[in-house]
Amino acid sequence: MQKNGTVDSKIMTHHQLQTELVRCEYCEEKPCKEACPVNCSPFDFMMAARVGNPSDIKRAAAEIMLSNPLGGVWEEGVVTGMSGDGVTPISYHTLANGVPEGIEISGNGGPMTYKAAMDFLALGVKTVQFCTIATKFGYGIIRDLESGTAFLMQERGISSMKELIGIAQPHPITDFMALSSVKKISDFNYNLCTSCGNCARCPYLAIELDEQGRPHSDPARCIGCSICAKKCFTGAITLRERGAEELALLVEN
Repeated sequence: MQKNGTVDSKIMTHHQLQTELVRCEYCEEKPCKEACPVNCSPFDFMMAARVGNPSDIKRAAAEIMLSNPLGGVWEEGVVTGMSGDGVTPISYHTLANGVPEGIEISGNGGPMTYKAAMDFLALGVKTVQFCTIATKFGYGIIRDLESGTAFLMQERGISSMKELIGIAQPHPITDFMALSSVKKISDFNYNLCTSCGNCARCPYLAIELDEQGRPHSDPARCIGCSICAKKCFTGAITLRERGAEELALLVEN
């Protein structure tokens, strides 16, 4: 993007930019935001790129400058209510147990993406409330929620909201004590891998890159936590069952 808001053709054509914007808009987890050290807003940059308005670009850049840990500025702390991404797992568990009791529930507390809202609906609520996401990104987020939901429903062959509501019931979650004690191991699709090295940050030091930059998992260290798979930008990492030799190599202390 150039200073005047136009696309630099040496980096990306206008058509390529629009294609990437659509991919970003329908992205479920916004890994770019999670990976960004200054927690910038992808919505601001999508708007800046789509509209090309210098004021939007300046606003998006200002957000980075304000939070940049190298800029000598310490951002203001704000005390807010208990909501947003942090409480989503709690809400999932509550809804999974509450809906089967026949209670009419309007889901709230946690959803910050269309995928999280669809998870709420799949658990059986008939409406989903939003507060934090609208406060943070504005009412324009409604369009993103609608388009994202329509996209995923089409991808999964769900024809109506009536079909979506409660689709995960009656057994949406597996009790912790019912989980298998056998640890899986990470596996890699090198056709999707871009050799970014993000997975090599494994907290168990179980993944190393070879000379070609391709990741390999150490069966003696990998405990199957799935963090690498969740954080892979391209979906190149999955978990699979261990072979007999791999199973014998894992020693947990």
